[in-house]
Amino acid sequence: LDLRATGMTANNFAKNLLEAKQIDVMPVEFRHGGSGAFRVAMTVEDRLFEKALTRLCRFASERAARAA
Repeated sequence: LDLRATGMTANNFAKNLLEAKQIDVMPVEFRHGGSGAFRVAMTVEDRLFEKALTRLCRFASERAARAA
């Protein structure tokens, strides 16, 4: 998932997401493209995963609005 619109590095986004929404993701650092993505592992049942993605998307949208 691409998070460059938030203005945050992948590591900062992951740390803030965990603290604010209790969702843990794996930051991805690119060799030439810098930081701007993370990976999500689907390790819970679909219902919980859907709720987590909704919270994650809301969090990312809020951060992108702040960065704009």
